[in-house]
Amino acid sequence: MPVPIGDEALARLVTRALPARGVIANLVEYPGVPRGTARLRLQLMATHTPGDIRQAADGIIAAFGDGSAELASLME
Repeated sequence: MPVPIGDEALARLVTRALPARGVIANLVEYPGVPRGTARLRLQLMATHTPGDIRQAADGIIAAFGDGSAELASLME
């Protein structure tokens, strides 16, 4: 399942923040996809419950916030 991020720098920071949020995902970036279309690639299994999926979604959202904040501080 692809989760679009866009910016490669942000995608790298989000990917780095994911394990602390309980999520493991593969980063797909250029040259695997066009520049500016970086994304996370997640694997879903039949054994994942709706709660598991919600927890992963919450972790991705939190990691996106972490990555965004870190990128903003690096750009100052």
